[in-house]
Amino acid sequence: MKNSDIFTRILSLLCPALLCCALQLHATPARAGSQSLKQMLEAGRYDEALAGALKVLATRPDDQNALYAAGTALFQKQQYAEAIVHGERLYRAKQVSSDMKAQAAYIVAFSALNTGDQARMERYGKAACARFSPKDCYAIYPALMKISYLKRDMRDAVECASKAIEGLTAVRDRQSDSQWLNYIDSNVAAAHVIIGHSHYQQRDFGKAVSSFRDALDAGGGNLLRAEAYRYTGLSLRTMGKINDAMVAFAQGSKAGRNQHSTASRKQLEELYKSTHGGSLVGLSKFIRVATSVDP
Repeated sequence: MKNSDIFTRILSLLCPALLCCALQLHATPARAGSQSLKQMLEAGRYDEALAGALKVLATRPDDQNALYAAGTALFQKQQYAEAIVHGERLYRAKQVSSDMKAQAAYIVAFSALNTGDQARMERYGKAACARFSPKDCYAIYPALMKISYLKRDMRDAVECASKAIEGLTAVRDRQSDSQWLNYIDSNVAAAHVIIGHSHYQQRDFGKAVSSFRDALDAGGGNLLRAEAYRYTGLSLRTMGKINDAMVAFAQGSKAGRNQHSTASRKQLEELYKSTHGGSLVGLSKFIRVATSVDP
């Protein structure tokens, strides 16, 4: 199993429009700045909020309310590098409240997702998730899940995967456009696959099958589907359920053209020959039936 198989495209799904929605999940903190700055942010008047915040910072460079307003406005204007600068200044400010510090971490983490800064995303993402709910951190948890998985820290990856499923499920109905639904479904499927791999590695094949089937129910692209079918088949084969394993491999072999569909076809041929006297006669019909394609 290659660590890069599942998550090659997760960050590419985190488009700016979707991330902007995430910051709007929060009520502004108790000390969000002057009433005018707060009203500007709430009204989406980000240019005005930024100008006002920068005016304050010109004379009071450590003003926490102005740093928060500037960071939020810059994020919403998709000026992520500058948002990170102001967010980190707020995070490191002296005597910063725990709530304001968490807000700063949130701004930096989401901005870092857009700049591809994995180190910052991991550090500040964990700080934000420690304070906010999975629903608020619905886009952070899939990225943290990826990072932990690539580090082979399966315990942390599974924990992040579970939180990702919780958060993504909670926000799924916010919009109905296809890009949003694809983002949600792909990441939920990836999270279930991660959990399935954890069970598979622990040789708990029954739970592995359940998780991979949850991934298939969630949706996702052909690569994820092929991987879920493949490891469902491998789990079922180990459990001695040969015919069920062959069906899973048949379904995986038809899930696009990728390393997992190729591996599923190979596994299917091996099992089919072992149960049909070394012959592949009738395999095409078996695949058609298994994938519900009329002959």
